[in-house]
Amino acid sequence: MSIKSIDVSIDIHSPIDRVFERLSDHAAYGRFPNVPAARLTQLGKEERNGEGAIREVTLKAFGFLPIEFIEEIPVYQKPCLFEYRVKSARYKLGLFTLDAGIIHHLGRVSLSEKDGKTTVHWVSKFEMTWPLLKYITAMALELEGSRLFMNVLEYVKRESEEGSI
Repeated sequence: MSIKSIDVSIDIHSPIDRVFERLSDHAAYGRFPNVPAARLTQLGKEERNGEGAIREVTLKAFGFLPIEFIEEIPVYQKPCLFEYRVKSARYKLGLFTLDAGIIHHLGRVSLSEKDGKTTVHWVSKFEMTWPLLKYITAMALELEGSRLFMNVLEYVKRESEEGSI
């Protein structure tokens, strides 16, 4: 199997604490582009969205295809780093659900601050398990994931720099 990678970065002219809070707070995800829903199914050990938290996040891939991810937060180092691991991913097709065939290896959002500017680096590594279609779906999800992640980061940049979050 071939591991695919989503790897995006952005510079945001806003304090690291503000940017970290925005990116790690599941409750804010519903305002992100193409993220219609997010909720915690288990609180973190020390912080609500922190280590041990389990969240359910629904994305609209390609603008119309709902994919529900169940994610666990194994690493939470405020305000510089959090990691997530997708435990399951399912396409939501009306009354039916279909396993997305994703093996997730790593989800990492790291932040650093210099001269009043926060740099965010977001990486996600995964493989597809579907026979025959795995190469096509992996490439499509790699491209779409990069687009979705960048849209989220641009939204956070816009909101952070305008001071409305």
